[in-house]
Amino acid sequence: MKLGSFDTYIEIVRDGETARDQFNAPVQGEALVTTAMAQRVQQSGRDYLAADGVQTSRKIVLRTHRQPDIKATDRVRVDGGVVIIREVRPLGRRYIEIHAEGAAL
Repeated sequence: MKLGSFDTYIEIVRDGETARDQFNAPVQGEALVTTAMAQRVQQSGRDYLAADGVQTSRKIVLRTHRQPDIKATDRVRVDGGVVIIREVRPLGRRYIEIHAEGAAL
């Protein structure tokens, strides 16, 4: 993979303690884990009819440099939307593939 192919900025976020209030109690929120450049390998949209109507979902695959603290419970902010990480696969020693799914934009 060439460096020029990484054309998308992504932010990895997770639920956690973001600050403390005046009583020194933790404030829960969405904490930024890392910001990285990524390559969008695949994006697919799927419409299907469920019991309560039509639902849309979006699956994307992102390739990025290896990040040591990404978990499958994190979320990815990409293109103004948030998608949930379903799987993180290593690609050799230097790269990882992030498989994510979320609502279509």
